[in-house]
Amino acid sequence: MPQPRHTPPLPLRLGVAALLLITATAGAQAFGGRRDLRTRLQQAADDALSAGKATPAQRAQVQPAISEVLRTAEDAFGSDPASIPELDDLLRLFAAEPLDTHAVTTIRTRRDRRHKALADKLVEAYVAIHAALAPEQRERVVVWSRKKNLGKRMKAFKERVISSLVNSVIEEVLGQIAASESERKSVHDARDRIVAALTLARTERQPQIDELHALFRMPTLDRAALDRVRVAQEQQVLALTVLVEETFSQLHGALAPARRQRLVELIHDKQAHRPSAQSGGDSPF
Repeated sequence: MPQPRHTPPLPLRLGVAALLLITATAGAQAFGGRRDLRTRLQQAADDALSAGKATPAQRAQVQPAISEVLRTAEDAFGSDPASIPELDDLLRLFAAEPLDTHAVTTIRTRRDRRHKALADKLVEAYVAIHAALAPEQRERVVVWSRKKNLGKRMKAFKERVISSLVNSVIEEVLGQIAASESERKSVHDARDRIVAALTLARTERQPQIDELHALFRMPTLDRAALDRVRVAQEQQVLALTVLVEETFSQLHGALAPARRQRLVELIHDKQAHRPSAQSGGDSPF
């Protein structure tokens, strides 16, 4: 597990922005169900340890650190794959007039603290796995991880498909709330800003992943270098969450109160009729 990074489920990549709220309203058909976060992260850790041919004793040695990652990730992102943490608070704020910007900032800073706590646990797990595995095992994990990062054409294809789906969902919801041309432009501009920021973050992340691979190969882990990577990733996450907060406020001002209220009603209706997380059905988010 040589890549300690934040990985929220795909439909949540736009964070708490109103753009996400618009997408989420009609997004069930596009994205379908998701396994719960704990299952996905534990599977990722198991796959990495299997690639390194970890012994049962080594697995037992690192599992406490992995379990802390799982617990902290659930706190950061929620355990229910069909829910968005603090969605009710965000909907209430989005419908209200005027917008309580202090409350929005409070939610953002609370989420930032949870992301920082998760980063702490990810670094601890990285260090624990590095210490538990022999050099040849760490090399196997790096080779496995690098192979997972290949297939860029397929990844780019998937991103284009997802982008097309997101755009179609946004247009559908804008029609459902009867958005005006100026309101549509504001939403499109917000979408483009968020997408551009996410694209930049992906571009900047690859050199960080390469450095994490190099550090994982080292006989003695360079904690100072690891901390530098961690700080750079935290700064990227903070920049994204600040942008999301700004976008939330901008869209609140751009959409008429009646449109915002209709959007909130659509989301509440989706929540009321969603399949339970345990049922394995499609998620509305």
